[in-house]
Amino acid sequence: MFDATDSRSGPAQLSEPLERLLITIGSPKQEKRAREHEAYQQAREREEQEVPRKAWEAARGRRYLGCTLDNFHVTLPEQQEVLTAIRQYAAGLDANIEAGRNVLLVGPPGTGKDHLVAALSRLAFAGGHVLRWTSGPRLFSKLYDRMKSGGEGELIDWLARAPILALSDPVCPDGRLTDWQQTKVYDLIDRRYSNSRATWVTLNADNREDAERRIGRATIDRLREGALSLACNWPSHRRP
Repeated sequence: MFDATDSRSGPAQLSEPLERLLITIGSPKQEKRAREHEAYQQAREREEQEVPRKAWEAARGRRYLGCTLDNFHVTLPEQQEVLTAIRQYAAGLDANIEAGRNVLLVGPPGTGKDHLVAALSRLAFAGGHVLRWTSGPRLFSKLYDRMKSGGEGELIDWLARAPILALSDPVCPDGRLTDWQQTKVYDLIDRRYSNSRATWVTLNADNREDAERRIGRATIDRLREGALSLACNWPSHRRP
């Protein structure tokens, strides 16, 4: 008969196979806790993916929710070249995001730059990636609101940590950033550049020189390094 204690030698030692068996089986409470912990972790992972996607859908609005690469309207060879390059980026999406490879689309308003980035965003969410989106007007409005409380740094930190950041129209058409705005955008892009985080930007500009004039040379240099940089120079889809 097995006795767990011995008055002469203290607690009896379990054999190694029996110890392994007991550890493997565990108690019903331990098994329940393990299942609950696993379910909790899975719920957290879903939430981390779902919240940014829902925020993106709410912020982007109905017009962009149905954007795909397949329904991008192509009538010109230049449009087909840009679409082909975007498709190639999308084909290696996981590797491009891991490498922090940016996408920079430059061109006049109405050329479908935001359509292409919205389509990429949908693919990123479908692949389980976390993406945050903002536009120039939204960004600066929120930064101004937080200036009195000194909380603008927290907003920059939050956007800088995003695995993917989609930044739409940081400069209004025919405009340019103020020195203060240039500093904030440079700070955001530089932090993402330093940590190799993918940033997808649409910019209303005619060419690289115009882009540098509008947003700052140092910012453009960081966005363009190793990036998919494309010129969307064709007539606006919004014009008759």
